[in-house]
Amino acid sequence: QSRVGEVITVAPVSTKIWVQVGAFYAETSANTVFAKLKGVGNGDVSAVNQQGKTLYRVRLGPVDNVEMADDLLEKVINTGFAGARIVVD
Repeated sequence: QSRVGEVITVAPVSTKIWVQVGAFYAETSANTVFAKLKGVGNGDVSAVNQQGKTLYRVRLGPVDNVEMADDLLEKVINTGFAGARIVVD
């Protein structure tokens, strides 16, 4: 029996858009970077396990759409963090 042309409905997946400024092995380094971004936007430092090691991610957001993420990324880069990038998770 052919399924070509059959419409399948899938529930939307909830995702969030962030600007990731960096990831650090030292929590103090992450907190220092985060402190430098106080006036740029809301965010946090979060610990994640990567290949058995703890990394401390500095992220701003989440934001509602890609345009807002682009604006926030530009502000972060202009603050001196050229390696920042937009991430979705």
